[in-house]
Amino acid sequence: MRGVAAAYRASGRTRPLFDTFGHNPYPQASDEAPAVAHPVYVGEGDYDRLLGSLDDFFAGTAQPSPPIWYLEDGFQTAIPAPRRRLYAGSESAPKTLSPKAQAIRLAAALRLAYCQPRVTAFFNFLLVDEPTLPGWQSGLLWVDWQEKPSFAAYRAAIDDVHRGTVLCTVPVN
Repeated sequence: MRGVAAAYRASGRTRPLFDTFGHNPYPQASDEAPAVAHPVYVGEGDYDRLLGSLDDFFAGTAQPSPPIWYLEDGFQTAIPAPRRRLYAGSESAPKTLSPKAQAIRLAAALRLAYCQPRVTAFFNFLLVDEPTLPGWQSGLLWVDWQEKPSFAAYRAAIDDVHRGTVLCTVPVN
């Protein structure tokens, strides 16, 4: 973004470049809590640093401070033995969560995003697990389209957001 801002300044453009900033705030590993802050990497817990950087890079230009969309986030699940036959391949991600832990992390990530005032959208990657084990297994649905525990947890978090009942003063893990 620093390079984009420098090119924007050099161009002499007087209109904004974008109206929304998209970011993929994946955790560094699926077992990492959404609120974890990092020294270099920019995950969901690095919201203040992300805002500071965006605002600093574009300071003094016509680019206003944009809303942020979290375009992709996800927590990979281990595939339970009874479901492995539905997936192709034999390898899965090195760090995965139990389906219940995925539900907890995903709901926490959505609630944390709600508590970050400039975040105006949150998308989970994926809706359905990829059909191969070496693929991405962060869906709300198993490969056979059956609901994972995260489906209900995600829906409950969305309901909390709509009702305005998310407590932003309580740390979100």
